[in-house]
Amino acid sequence: MTTATTLKTYITDTLLNGKVGVELAPDDNLLLSGLIDSLAVMQLVKHVETENGIKIQAGEITLKNFKTINAIVNFVDRKKGS
Repeated sequence: MTTATTLKTYITDTLLNGKVGVELAPDDNLLLSGLIDSLAVMQLVKHVETENGIKIQAGEITLKNFKTINAIVNFVDRKKGS
């Protein structure tokens, strides 16, 4: 499974509790749309760390890095490359 697919599955099944009728696209704004709240962001951060073997610093938890699934994938790719 790709990082994007894994994220989409985690967000849909865990953070959105499998809500029926929610179609999540890679560029959907997770935060400003109200799909996930601040508590869910912290759960997402922990999931991303665990799944990708990376450590995310508090200053890296930004709208730029966690706004969409694609933004998270790009962030993870940058972290793994550094």
